[in-house]
Amino acid sequence: MKKFIVLFAILINFINSANAQWEKTNGPYVALGIRCIALSGSNIFAGTESGVYLSTDNGSSWIAANMGIKTSIISLAVSGNNIFAGTLYLGIYLSKDNGNSWMPVNNGLPHPVKDPAIKNINSIVVKGTILFAGTTDAGVFISTNNGSTWSESGMQTSSINSLAVSGNNIYAATSFGVYLSSDDGLTWTARNNGLIGKYVNSFAVNETTVYAATNYGLFKSTDNALNWTSESGKLSGYNITSVAFSDTNIFVATSNGGTFLSANNGGSWVTINNGLNGLNINTLAINGNIVLAGTKGGMYQTSNKWSNWTEINKGMVKNISVGALALEGKNILAGTGNFYYQGSVYLSFNNGTNWINLNIGLFSSSVNALVVSGDSVFAGTSYGLFLSTNNGSSWNPVNLSMINASIYTMVKSGTKFFIGTDGGVFFSSDNGKTWVLANNGLTDFTNYPNVSDLLISGTNIFAAVNSGGNELGVFRSSDNGSHWIEVNNGLPLTVSALAKSGDKIFAGTSEGMYMSSNNGVSWVEANNGLPDLLGEVISSIVVTDGPIFITYQAQYLGGPSFGVYVSKDNGTNWSAVNNGLSSLDIGSLIVSDNYIYAGTGDAGVWKLPIASVGIQETKYSKVNTSIYPNPANDNITVEFMEAQSIQNNIISISNLQGQLVYQQQVQAKRIVIDITGFARGVYTLRVNNDGKAEVTRIVKM
Repeated sequence: MKKFIVLFAILINFINSANAQWEKTNGPYVALGIRCIALSGSNIFAGTESGVYLSTDNGSSWIAANMGIKTSIISLAVSGNNIFAGTLYLGIYLSKDNGNSWMPVNNGLPHPVKDPAIKNINSIVVKGTILFAGTTDAGVFISTNNGSTWSESGMQTSSINSLAVSGNNIYAATSFGVYLSSDDGLTWTARNNGLIGKYVNSFAVNETTVYAATNYGLFKSTDNALNWTSESGKLSGYNITSVAFSDTNIFVATSNGGTFLSANNGGSWVTINNGLNGLNINTLAINGNIVLAGTKGGMYQTSNKWSNWTEINKGMVKNISVGALALEGKNILAGTGNFYYQGSVYLSFNNGTNWINLNIGLFSSSVNALVVSGDSVFAGTSYGLFLSTNNGSSWNPVNLSMINASIYTMVKSGTKFFIGTDGGVFFSSDNGKTWVLANNGLTDFTNYPNVSDLLISGTNIFAAVNSGGNELGVFRSSDNGSHWIEVNNGLPLTVSALAKSGDKIFAGTSEGMYMSSNNGVSWVEANNGLPDLLGEVISSIVVTDGPIFITYQAQYLGGPSFGVYVSKDNGTNWSAVNNGLSSLDIGSLIVSDNYIYAGTGDAGVWKLPIASVGIQETKYSKVNTSIYPNPANDNITVEFMEAQSIQNNIISISNLQGQLVYQQQVQAKRIVIDITGFARGVYTLRVNNDGKAEVTRIVKM
């Protein structure tokens, strides 16, 4: 009978978990990186790493124009009603219907699979009825029949970064300087007199003047590239990626300094970066009186006085990888980024309905860990530690001696603050102002170590460690990292996650879950209901008052992931809770109020109602209020939902710099607050009542 009851309980647990349904939040989204731009009448085409996008309203909105071509686009060209797209790895595609459909036109081009050295179609230009395509490592190819067939030109070995046409001349930008052909590509001659350095990125042609954008600045020729003179001035030292003309104005884009403008033909330059979210600019284009900038972080435009850039990415966004989640009161923070996108921290004050990008001063390829400590927010990134003291409005690097350390995990308890990096464990006792290396007893950290997780348990600190590809398991210190001992008895050595539940410590490994009830002295399996692992690891463990949640993630790019599992009996039994998820690649979990939040590798943040897995919501001592509308333009209404909450309430509103902009004592069920005089932005609204508090972010539109 007892056995039947146990099996029945497991069955009910499985049914409850199977019925749970995840819901996608509205982000975080990141603008697609723009590699190239082409204009065709009133249409603007943008080449991104996710295919071609089209705008028919001057960039106000975008739609995917990718039927048959969902790959990275690095060059675009328009020839009559035909649009050509050069890709990474897959050759050239042609659309005859404004991007509604695409077909490959690669007959005669090097095969991207049989000849893998031929990776890019970096540039496509049109000269009359002739098409020219610049490739990586195979020179220039020519088509005289709208891409139906291609043939080699007289330049067959160089990598072509860009091509430009001016009258009868064709200019080729290469890693070895400028080449010119005046016979439709049959022969080419080097034209480098006066060039400093010979890595040329692109050209801009204005009647008899040719500008060359190089990694040593901007150069100009007025004699068909026979001679070049430097026009850099203030631009010296910048890697110039693109040049564009608008009347007498010259616009220059760089990969390391944003954009510059000269209103006197290069005599002087001014920086125009206001409004840009990053300084890595790939390309420029002129559309009437509007200048378009394609950046690593999306599309921008400027016009009139050319003093400010405006983001124009509506419809041209994608979810970004979320590697870290944290709570700031009732607000959710998400750490994002990967190899392709700059890392950032996003904030949601309404359970994922809206996300706000908080990345000023935060330069990194990924945010791997977040810790909130009072009014301070710490972000552990691939480029070190960053601190915000104004709720994420701006960030500053902490302790320059650690600036190049990749931070994988952070834990803080009281005055104790530990960080796990690729150089070992660092410890701070003054809220991150100063740090000491705490590696005594850990393995030799000369072989690219990785402290994948840390756990504070009473006076003990636990570290999951590997080094130089050698998995080393778990270490324990009882003196703030001054000394470490190995605690791996019964434990597989590939450990990625650590957590505590009561007097038990859990370790997520490449062989499932393990548990220790004696501070790591010995470990036992806790895998009932978990799938067998084949190259996956348990990458995240979240313990609540009752249940434990874990994530299964692939160790290697392209490997399988198994999503989220839950145990409601302290690790004895597990069941999957993945219904509704579009991605099982989940790297982070957090529980807030009545939702579980999951950060995925390619589908943003998802949430699951706690009640759907049979878990009671954790109750907090807070004021029960309803605040609406949010965002708002003119008025915010604060309504108290319980009679006992009506008396002695103090409402205060502060900006992200911590400055108090509104405060009032309230003794009514409802109050309407006039915010018409507030500047646009994010504010913190606090309600205090006899020791209870509620904190909400509001947005003034």
